[in-house]
Amino acid sequence: MVTFDFECFAKLFSKLRLLLNASITFYNKEFKGTCACTSPGSPFCASVKKHLKEKCEESDSDSFMTCLNNNKQSLKYNCHFGLTELSFRLSHNNETYGFVIVGPFKTKEDEAEIERRIVEYCEETGTSRDEMMRTFKDIPYFTEEKFNAIETLIFALFEYALSQKIILISQDNFIDIFDDYLQEHLSEDITIQSLCSHFYLSQKQLYTIIKNAKGIAPKAYIVQKRIMEAKYLIKTTDLTIQQIAEKVGMPDYPHFFKAFKSITGNSPNHYRKK
Repeated sequence: MVTFDFECFAKLFSKLRLLLNASITFYNKEFKGTCACTSPGSPFCASVKKHLKEKCEESDSDSFMTCLNNNKQSLKYNCHFGLTELSFRLSHNNETYGFVIVGPFKTKEDEAEIERRIVEYCEETGTSRDEMMRTFKDIPYFTEEKFNAIETLIFALFEYALSQKIILISQDNFIDIFDDYLQEHLSEDITIQSLCSHFYLSQKQLYTIIKNAKGIAPKAYIVQKRIMEAKYLIKTTDLTIQQIAEKVGMPDYPHFFKAFKSITGNSPNHYRKK
């Protein structure tokens, strides 16, 4: 389970809003809006949501699905009213934590068409046309340079939130993510320092989590994972023992031999014969 300090997120977004002059809203990975949003939001969108809230939510959800289905981290799209919005998928270690919507923005190309829609919307709903036009004029213009800058800031903020534990992952979830990472990088030189840096943990935190979950220290757990993979490769492939040792990230054969025998009770060659 992933938990968030939404109050802290809201404060960070509010500071970012001063720079961007645009509303920011955080959604969890189930596409549900959270209290982590800038206040006040867009007055224009607030007027539209009085009558078209479901369409607004559908636009947001569609953008999140597009990010997921196309493995995108960011997306520029037009909402149902024609305004430009930016959607960002916050993910780390192949795990999606949530989504951020920034906007709305307007473009010179779409301005006349949106003004026409405003007139129709006000006639249909009895909303004040002058008020809608006023709030529409206040919406900032979109540029690609602005998109790139916002993208950089949003992901920098996300990295900061991870490092400062504004986003917390439960131990069970972390172990699953940790195991997946080890499996993917098993042939590489995995160090405690590199793991701590990758997962934004101190050495003490990493030691405590792995020790509590697995009963052994992180270094020993990594060796155990390497030997388990070596056993599988010995059973299922014709690779030489040396090749297998290299494949599981233990190219120093004497060290591999000693670790394999210590964990399995057999030498690698004897294990293959059995």
